[in-house]
Amino acid sequence: MHHIDGCQQVLIKLNTLLRKAEKDLESPSHFTSLQRKLKWPLSTDHTKDLMSELSRHKESIMLAVLADSMDGICRCLALATSIQAATSKIFTKVRDTKRITVRIQEDSERQRVLDFFLKANPQHRYATSLRLRHPLTGLWLLRLPAFQQWMDGHESRLWLTGIPGAGKTVLAGSVIEAALAKGSESVAVAFFFCDYKDDQTHQPVNVLGALASQLALQNDGAYAVLAKYYEDLQGGRQLPQNPTIGGLQAALSEMLSKYDRTYLPDRRRPR
Repeated sequence: MHHIDGCQQVLIKLNTLLRKAEKDLESPSHFTSLQRKLKWPLSTDHTKDLMSELSRHKESIMLAVLADSMDGICRCLALATSIQAATSKIFTKVRDTKRITVRIQEDSERQRVLDFFLKANPQHRYATSLRLRHPLTGLWLLRLPAFQQWMDGHESRLWLTGIPGAGKTVLAGSVIEAALAKGSESVAVAFFFCDYKDDQTHQPVNVLGALASQLALQNDGAYAVLAKYYEDLQGGRQLPQNPTIGGLQAALSEMLSKYDRTYLPDRRRPR
């Protein structure tokens, strides 16, 4: 600001000298002597000094304006960078939200497909079998060569028989638990409990549907097969259809091909 004030002082000084010269011209006694000075009332050196001082103030003011402009540009750039960072953060949040939304929709669709085939859920009967079992119950069965052959062999079968109340349900829980311990991305486990008190567990479609639903939970490829079958039954312009034994057998056969090994414990309770 002192450069602006200095510039103003020079202009005031110049204005004062010019006004004084103007008053002298208006005075008759000085008309003749000042007539020669009408071109410019100041000396050359004085004029150069004033012009030099004005030029110096002008350069300083222009430099200050330029610096201020540069500061404004830097502030704008900083603000733009801040806005870009904020925008990028918002974009990331929107992208994450979209991904979560899509995942929720996919999970919702997946659950709808699984529930469609899972008409008789065996999970609570498996939980009951574990609750009824004492810690050492069933160890003798797990040590039998026939059981080890079933666990390690291919296309092997294990058949347990006994009168009602003999403990087959509890032993089935031990077999399922041992099979589940082998489960992985390439090894699937699916089980079912048939109960004479529940007519839903007597329907072959429900048995196969429960097995298919469990296999679909453990492998995306297996789920894709079941989802395709669901679309065939529920999609298109035709009326919705229920799964059939033949359709589920075909789907299960293809789903089993997605695994290296599959364990299918099945508890059947006699009347």
